[in-house]
Amino acid sequence: MNKKTKWIISFLGVTALAVAMELWAVFDKSPDTIPWTTLFIDNVPVRIGVAIVVFFAGWLVNHFITNYKNKKVYK
Repeated sequence: MNKKTKWIISFLGVTALAVAMELWAVFDKSPDTIPWTTLFIDNVPVRIGVAIVVFFAGWLVNHFITNYKNKKVYK
């Protein structure tokens, strides 16, 4: 297994774990499992939070558009 394959497996594994944990926290009724959204809202002031969300939403759209335009096949 080469370095790129290890990176892809690790990166996607961490992403899948984070998404799974977030979904668990959202649907679990226990007060001990807190979703990221709640942590963010409770700990980040509104003005800063809105700025962060707007920035990352714009960045994500631009990131995908740019990468689709410059699409490379990774083998």
